[in-house]
Amino acid sequence: MSQLSIIPRPESVTATGGTFVLDQSTVIVFDEENESIARLLRGRLQPATGFDFSMVRIPPDVGGSIILEVDSTMSASGYAIDVNASGARLRGGDGAGLFCATQTFLQLCPPSIFRRTAMPPLSPVTSSTSSTTASGHRCKRSRCAGSVSRRVRRDMTDVERFVMAEVSEPPEPAAPPRSRRRPSDGLISVGATIGLLVLIATFLEIGARAGWWRTSTMPAPSTMAAGVGELAGDPQFWADAGRTGLEVGLSIVFGSILGLLAGLLFWKLPTLGRVFEPYLVSFYAVPMVLFYPVMIVIVGINASSVVILATIMATIPVALNTTVGLNGIRPVYLKLARSLECNQRQTLFQIAIPAAAPFIVAGLRLGVVYALIGAVAMEFVTAQAGLGYRIRYLYEIFDNDTMFAYILVVLVLSVLLTALLALVERLIVKGRTT
Repeated sequence: MSQLSIIPRPESVTATGGTFVLDQSTVIVFDEENESIARLLRGRLQPATGFDFSMVRIPPDVGGSIILEVDSTMSASGYAIDVNASGARLRGGDGAGLFCATQTFLQLCPPSIFRRTAMPPLSPVTSSTSSTTASGHRCKRSRCAGSVSRRVRRDMTDVERFVMAEVSEPPEPAAPPRSRRRPSDGLISVGATIGLLVLIATFLEIGARAGWWRTSTMPAPSTMAAGVGELAGDPQFWADAGRTGLEVGLSIVFGSILGLLAGLLFWKLPTLGRVFEPYLVSFYAVPMVLFYPVMIVIVGINASSVVILATIMATIPVALNTTVGLNGIRPVYLKLARSLECNQRQTLFQIAIPAAAPFIVAGLRLGVVYALIGAVAMEFVTAQAGLGYRIRYLYEIFDNDTMFAYILVVLVLSVLLTALLALVERLIVKGRTT
């Protein structure tokens, strides 16, 4: 009986022998307070069996019955199922326990019991009446659907196949006519974005060439693109790009790790989260550049100061979104994990994080953007190398064409990072819904 697959899992199962047959003569007996539970059980059994089970109130002793009753001697939410050849007796310490008993009874049925239509006609050689056979078993349980841990004895049935006979499968429904394939929302979004960028570039090109503004103020996009081509052969550009790439990459990695850890900590310790959350939110209104002099004093004028401040900027949205996602997990998921006796690692990586994945990925997207903004902004102020520093230097020497080429590189880098994370988020959401 170790093959029984029910939730919550029994602590032990003992076969008592004998069978109980559900047929047209089976009666569901109930007391007045639990009529709704009895009707629910009958409603679940009727579609697949095709039987219109009768319902009577306790105390009549009817053979071939399923008896539902509340036993005040049992603990709250506890329940027991006793099965013998004459019927099944489902008892619960209260209404919740009795409901759990009916759900366990249904779980022990074959999957066919959940059909919404009656079983196909049976072979006349085997039987002329469709019936459900149940084998008696006795098992003990430790909890019921996430209730507090308690030991409850209950007897239950392992309902076998309706009849060991071949049945004719209903004909497969005709395939629906093919509908015209509609472009996905992702393709529409990408197409709209590309169209908007082309429209803006066309407007800027026409305005610069028509003299609507001075080219020193805003050069034509073609001039910017030509400048980017020239930068590809400039060693100084690759040195600046490498410096900024290293700073942004480290900021993203450190910010993501610290943000995830902080979010998990605030989820596990809600009081700590309530204490620190206002301070984290307030950092959105404080420019990190204000702390750059402090970083210079602590670590000096180098890449470390830029990485530290950009990491702080990336950590905040990741931590807040992770906390919101984990706090929004449906309680039934965590109760199910406890019922299945999942350890903390399994609960975290197989239930909590997947359930909060949309919020976490959204926080990572914000973290990447803030890391790029923080790194370039810090370089723009006082750094000695990097794309931000080079943009400021070119501005000071009035080399606008090259400056806008650098700006275009930063814009392309941010678009690529955002598009990559949007693709990752789409794949994660798709995996959760398939």
